Amino acid sequence: MPALISQWQRIADQVDASAGLAFTRPSRLPGRSVADVVGHLARSIAALADAAVSAPPPATAPTLSTSAYLAGCPAGPPSAGGLLAGGPLADAGHPPAGRQSPAAGIDAPGPDSPAGSAAGARSRLRERIAAAVAAVDGADIGRLVTVTTATGEGLPATGESLTTGDGYMTNSDEFLTTGDGGLAVGTVDGGPAGGTGGGAGTGGTGIRLGDLLLAEVVAGVVHGLDIGVEPARDALRLAVKACAGELVARAPGRSVEVRVPPFAAVQAVEGPRHTRGTPPNVVEAGAVAFVELAAGRLSWADATADGRVRAGGARADLRPYLPLLRVA
Repeated sequence: MPALISQWQRIADQVDASAGLAFTRPSRLPGRSVADVVGHLARSIAALADAAVSAPPPATAPTLSTSAYLAGCPAGPPSAGGLLAGGPLADAGHPPAGRQSPAAGIDAPGPDSPAGSAAGARSRLRERIAAAVAAVDGADIGRLVTVTTATGEGLPATGESLTTGDGYMTNSDEFLTTGDGGLAVGTVDGGPAGGTGGGAGTGGTGIRLGDLLLAEVVAGVVHGLDIGVEPARDALRLAVKACAGELVARAPGRSVEVRVPPFAAVQAVEGPRHTRGTPPNVVEAGAVAFVELAAGRLSWADATADGRVRAGGARADLRPYLPLLRVA
């Protein structure tokens, strides 16, 4: 949670410092202004606050991993939003009966409301951050919370991603309780984080609160970059590890070494296994470039052309697996 709060704070500080007209300018996300991204992020934060106080999902509900939450549902047009705020999971969470949503009464700007409300957007973002922090403070991040999906069809089970033996974040003791903001992904109490893929109909879907928080870290880093905010170091570290873990899950193997100093180094892609000496296939990327590649904000061609990504070897081409995560 500290990493997530730091990232939100950086975004809020930049929003506070922006002149009203800056809200009408295009963001790096095609078809969206800065106001769109800020409003989208505010709704996502509100959804997290609601989910944090939600009742547990039904016992038969599928349980999503972080990557399934970010990338499991079919894509929609930008105006429809994505899995984070504005899309099928935008209204995540249902507070228990008699308990008011932490975000109640905070009316974030919609995608079509630009700037007359620059000052309002600033205050709403701050209010939603405060509500989410209060909702999550002291919560058990290993428990299942409820998010609402348009359909459960085709959603991968937790354990199908970010939980492979060669990936990251499979040790719940390490990531549930670390003092530097580490979050649980993939396993709880040493076993798979439950759930089965599929599920049908509109209704509640489960996700571990820690996994939902990690999804918000990734989204916060990506959306911050969309509006020119340099990521907080701990948030960037977690986002890089999440993306590296997803690459290992999507392209299992040991033929390519992928390095993202100083945060990650993994082996992936099916092919001859390298065991000693200099790896024949190496991809090395800066941390920000790697997250941008993973989220579809940077093309492989541009990244390799300008040196943000260096690739050597016949198999050192990650294009078949990109983007890794969808952060709409």
